[in-house]
Amino acid sequence: MSKRTWMWIGLGCVVLGVLLWSFPDTIVGWIVGVLDWWLGFDPARRASAEQMGRTIGGFVAPISAIGGVFTVLNFFKSQKDESKDSAFLLKAYYEALHKSCENIDLALVNVRITEYARNASNSINLPKVYQEMDVVPCTAKRHGVDDTEGEEDVEATGNMRFRGQERKALMQASAEEDYRRVIVLGDAGSGKSMFMDNLAWHIAGSHIGKTDKRLPAEFKRLPLMRLRLRSVAWWCKKNGFSDDTLLDAMQREMPLLMGDDVGKQTWQALQPSLLAEGIILLDGLDEVPETDGMRRNMLDAIDRLISILAPQARLIITSRPYVFASDDCAYWLEAFRCLELQEMTDDQVESFVNHWFLLLREAKQRTKEMAAKQAHQLFVDLSDREYLLTPARRPLILTLLATLHFAYEILPHSRAELYREAIALMLERWTMRAYRENADYPLEDFERKALTETEGTRMAALQAVAWDAHKNKTLQIADTAIRGLFSKHITRNNNPANLLDFIRFRSGILKPGQGDSFEFYHRSFQDYLVALAITEMDNWQDVINDLLRKEGKDWWGEVFLLLISAKMSGTDKPGAVSFLLTYYIYPEVLDYANYPEDEWQYFFLAARATVEQKKPLQSYASPQYEKLNKWLIRHLLHLVEGEYQLPVEVRAEAGRLLGDLGDPRSGVGVIREGEHKGLPDIKWESIPAGKCQMGFAADDVKRSWDKHSTPQHWVEVSAFQMSRYPVTNAQFACFVEAGGYENERYWHTCEAAYQWWKGGKADLSLLDDNPSLKKNYAEALAEEKTRRQPWYWEQRKWNNANHPVIGVSWYEALAFCEWLNITNVYQGKVRLPTEAEWEYAARGEAGSRYAWGDEADPAKGNYEDTGLGRTSAVGLFPAGGAFEKQHAQLYDLTGNVWEWTSSQWGKKSGSPDFTYDQWAVQEKQRNNLNEHALRIIRGGSWDDSSVGVRCAVRDWLHPDDRDPILGFRLLLGC
Repeated sequence: MSKRTWMWIGLGCVVLGVLLWSFPDTIVGWIVGVLDWWLGFDPARRASAEQMGRTIGGFVAPISAIGGVFTVLNFFKSQKDESKDSAFLLKAYYEALHKSCENIDLALVNVRITEYARNASNSINLPKVYQEMDVVPCTAKRHGVDDTEGEEDVEATGNMRFRGQERKALMQASAEEDYRRVIVLGDAGSGKSMFMDNLAWHIAGSHIGKTDKRLPAEFKRLPLMRLRLRSVAWWCKKNGFSDDTLLDAMQREMPLLMGDDVGKQTWQALQPSLLAEGIILLDGLDEVPETDGMRRNMLDAIDRLISILAPQARLIITSRPYVFASDDCAYWLEAFRCLELQEMTDDQVESFVNHWFLLLREAKQRTKEMAAKQAHQLFVDLSDREYLLTPARRPLILTLLATLHFAYEILPHSRAELYREAIALMLERWTMRAYRENADYPLEDFERKALTETEGTRMAALQAVAWDAHKNKTLQIADTAIRGLFSKHITRNNNPANLLDFIRFRSGILKPGQGDSFEFYHRSFQDYLVALAITEMDNWQDVINDLLRKEGKDWWGEVFLLLISAKMSGTDKPGAVSFLLTYYIYPEVLDYANYPEDEWQYFFLAARATVEQKKPLQSYASPQYEKLNKWLIRHLLHLVEGEYQLPVEVRAEAGRLLGDLGDPRSGVGVIREGEHKGLPDIKWESIPAGKCQMGFAADDVKRSWDKHSTPQHWVEVSAFQMSRYPVTNAQFACFVEAGGYENERYWHTCEAAYQWWKGGKADLSLLDDNPSLKKNYAEALAEEKTRRQPWYWEQRKWNNANHPVIGVSWYEALAFCEWLNITNVYQGKVRLPTEAEWEYAARGEAGSRYAWGDEADPAKGNYEDTGLGRTSAVGLFPAGGAFEKQHAQLYDLTGNVWEWTSSQWGKKSGSPDFTYDQWAVQEKQRNNLNEHALRIIRGGSWDDSSVGVRCAVRDWLHPDDRDPILGFRLLLGC
């Protein structure tokens, strides 16, 4: 009998005992009366029976009552114990689930990393590396039905319609009331399973006293069940589906976590609350095979589960979008809200990488600072290589790159190696994970048949598709065309449709395109596979050269770079070097003036390929390779230093490539030998003493701001030496690498510089006369990430070695000067020029309007009309003419970057305190470094008009400013 039956028996005994004790005569009379009616007692026998009944009743009454009380008490005690048992079991369940959700199979990504993971005392687990992903809401678009007519902010993409396009954090979005029943959609490697495991980990933790602050309140202590639908499918393959398929699967999950002894009991304890108010996570609907109607049956099973869930219960399902592409499945989405995973932002990529390196640091005995520095370097590497950053916005590819970088200390410099690893991950390792977990996993027919082909066959088939698409200049490949190409590579008894389904549904390398076509996951994957196809051709040199010249580098340029990378990373370095030298760099001396303009693009492409292979080939000793570099630098140097008749864009590209290869010009880079090796190589130009007519004449005032450069007046200037070029990135890097930002001694030129170095907040009181500008400054400075390097130091657009350093405050410029003075590398005092010295160097006594003369000319300086839209290599334009007779060559005084001076503007932004009409009176205070004031800048920049880059223009910036239009030049004097 059940415990509840015994409880009722006990209650009956208590009642009987009480009645016998309270009403013995009545009860005995009733009983004897019944016996008399049945047996027929005479009066004497009836009296004897009543007496005996009263005696027995007096004995039975207390025993019955007491025994009944004990029975009832025992029932309630057992219920309490059982409740304690249930709580104990559920706690043990959540502890086991919490632990199981931490695991990551890193062997899928990179086998070598697992060795480091074993050595880390703080083991690698998902919650510590997980990066929250963003989603946008979307709904199904049924074929032939536009259900969004009249709605605003609705965008159609494939079979989805995205509403509003507002990115939300996935965990926060899924906690909203509108998403109690939600499907999370994402392509291969987008982070769906990571999200489900991370959410399960957080919720399970809230049950065992390990609540994480990142978990939304709506999810805390919810009854929880997580199922991997591929495991459910595996069981159903052998046992079939039933009305309670998912409930049965949940019950089977318990012994896997808890053991056979208590699994069933734990499920009994969990089930009522789970279905009433819990959360159920169903991961990987797309991994349920379509074979034998299994996916359809699984959808039906989910429908049945929904029918028994209470309204308060939550359900989250993950899947790739293709599952709902057909009409017979798209309708199913109508019962759900949908969220589409988005690619990671730059900040999310950087955060993800930081998590990985901080977690793995112990394996290589690194400090937190060292790990953070290495992580940051990886992010910089990714930012420098846009072809990597775009694919890396998916967690799968980013995990691959992070683990490669950690295992090998650096990302492979070869593009080809990186793409080879990525495709191997997506095509082979990742798609086979479920099969490796269980050899009986119910593979789809297409999977089973596709896997009978070799890895080489699958790659050859993909190369054929990429080659055919590229030859036809398309990214969209028709379904029928793919099948036809695949059929030429697979075994005779196989169907090309099997391989196509395997690649698109499992690897994600191909994804649905427009209509019945497909396209590669990323354009660069197609480029890489085409490059591989060409490398296997006997006449590969002629093939790629003909394609480049006939069809242009816009379509074949990336293929060219990947092809060279593949050859260099393989066994044909000599062939690749010879190809570059013979086809593009030859001869040693060019007729630059008459060289066909169209040919420069191929020359630059070969130069770019050489730059990309610079690190992979740094230990490669070959006369041909030495010749290649020598000839390249010679040609690039000639383009930069002369040939001004060529288009500026051509020469600017030559300048960038020269910076990447190593600019040999004096005054641009660093000292290469001798006592001061490794310090900035500053080329000083001697400027004789003289006088300068500063400011604008009345007829040269073109705008209201020009009045601040009036009245025109003569100023006497002592002799000095000025750097030929603005300080370059290569030269400022010497300061950074020498610990310039770490050593306090360089930051005492003025008290404000020291406070800035210590991290003091910018004093914006100098902008009190312009509240709007003050607000803009505050918002801009709030974005500052570090004061231990220039603002744009790691951005590829700005950090070419031979370009002027930008993003440096006035204080950083002062510290650089102080550092050079302490090194004693130059005789004299290195400092910033005054505005008088700067204008004298730019205009001379003649007072020319621009450094080159009186007429604006975009071929002679980098300003707005030049059209570059960025900084350029120093010395790309002709030297100024003010001291040409003295053979002083000063470059970039007009345009490129504004340059700091030591002179004060004053304490108001709208008008200067230091004016030209008070020049003599204010002379002693004008260049006081200790005064907190706005500082004068000179020269104009790449972003200024021809009016703004005139030599007489004076403007100001706050000394904290670290703008991309701002650099500095050095003066050597007293």
